[in-house]
Amino acid sequence: MTVKAKILFVATILFISCAATFFEPCYHRTIRILFSYFTQNKIEFYGKDFNFLPDIIFISTCVIYFIIAIILLSKNKKNFILKIITAVSFFCSFTIFVCAFLANMLIIECTACKNGIRIITARALEYNAYFIGSLLFSLLPFVIPFAKDFIISTKKKNVFKTHL
Repeated sequence: MTVKAKILFVATILFISCAATFFEPCYHRTIRILFSYFTQNKIEFYGKDFNFLPDIIFISTCVIYFIIAIILLSKNKKNFILKIITAVSFFCSFTIFVCAFLANMLIIECTACKNGIRIITARALEYNAYFIGSLLFSLLPFVIPFAKDFIISTKKKNVFKTHL
């Protein structure tokens, strides 16, 4: 890899991570909308959503995209666009699944709800945990083929050593 390619690689990772940091308020809003949607508006939010520490989002996004780049720079470059689309769909589907499950759990555990409506603060949700979990789940389209190739190559090396 040339110096120009390395600089472009690092710049791309930093750009994507900065974009993820700016995407965070939209992600918070989407989470609140999904929580309300999956409970037929039985969850209401009050208060402002202040989040002064989006560093975890920046760092986790850098790490995830660094892992993806390392895997893509290895020998397995087949179906690059398909893997990216699959990763984005895994990210979205995991976020939706977690929101549906946890929103319904909040309603089920509510014992002091007025008219079946639970009112919680906007800061009560673990947005960063949902985001990082979704990022980790979106790694699957990259990690599974990489692990499969690694296991196959390890077996081939062991078979070669036993026949010597």
